[in-house]
Amino acid sequence: MSDASNTHCERACERLCVDFANAVDQRDYAACINLFAEDALFEHVTGPLKGRAEILAMLEARPVDAVTRHMCTNIVIEPLDDNRARGRSSVTLFRGTAAPGAAGPIPSERPLVAEYEDQYILVNGSWKILLRKTSLIFV
Repeated sequence: MSDASNTHCERACERLCVDFANAVDQRDYAACINLFAEDALFEHVTGPLKGRAEILAMLEARPVDAVTRHMCTNIVIEPLDDNRARGRSSVTLFRGTAAPGAAGPIPSERPLVAEYEDQYILVNGSWKILLRKTSLIFV
């Protein structure tokens, strides 16, 4: 891969990490699911989810009063070839509950810290998450 291709790959995959967090937090599950390859595997803390349909079902099952903010940091992407990359990132998750549309600060539970180990694949010119493995670090 050229330096320009490496840089493009790294930036696109970093953006997947951030876009995933924002889409989940905003409950934009259509946008979230489109970040994954059709045959993606999401090794979630609740168990493995295979394919977009299972991932979407998990997202849609989130309680309607759940409010989250995922803070993604320490994102490192390693291009492997023209079509594949892998990465790792740390996530601090803040959670609380509030009625949909509630205003004002929301009381939160203690934050937790997790790591994502990802594999990415280039599909029709767009980078997608092929594998996301979640490991809890601090709870």
